[in-house]
Amino acid sequence: MEASALQAIVIPGLAFSRAGDRLGYGAGYYDRFLSRLTPEIPTIGLVPTALLLETLPRDPWDIRMQFLATENAVFATDHNNRESSS
Repeated sequence: MEASALQAIVIPGLAFSRAGDRLGYGAGYYDRFLSRLTPEIPTIGLVPTALLLETLPRDPWDIRMQFLATENAVFATDHNNRESSS
């Protein structure tokens, strides 16, 4: 399937920051895939409220989520875009 055929993508993680940064398992699979998407395809991080943190460390290649979904709400991130840099 071509990435352009997607209407939205839900991304799991170990934790997320309110800015949309994701803590994963360190292999970079999701970041490589997300870098191929256009900004029109919404990216939604799936995270329990208990693992929604104020900040997380990030690398230059990390892709931020546009939205986060918890058990209580879905909301736009503080950094609602796909920029890789801070």
